[in-house]
Amino acid sequence: MIRACVSAVDAWFLADIPDVPRAAKASELAALVHEAGGHMISVSKNIRQAWRRAFTLLGEGDRLVVFGSFFTAAWALPLLHKDSARLADRETA
Repeated sequence: MIRACVSAVDAWFLADIPDVPRAAKASELAALVHEAGGHMISVSKNIRQAWRRAFTLLGEGDRLVVFGSFFTAAWALPLLHKDSARLADRETA
């Protein structure tokens, strides 16, 4: 999946999911992304931190794509809902 996406992704915000023992470590994923040719890789201790880092760098016309397991989406969806007003403000500004 990383090799399929690497040319379309400008920045990678990887996070550990500490409550899921089967989850890959963000540092391990970072090595795979780097090996596949990815650049601008950020490793965070949890999804909330990764979300905040990504959100602060979003610019007009940027897209934030969250992918991984259902656990990843379950952590990210409440953050998206919380920040949806800020995202709308950015689009209208």
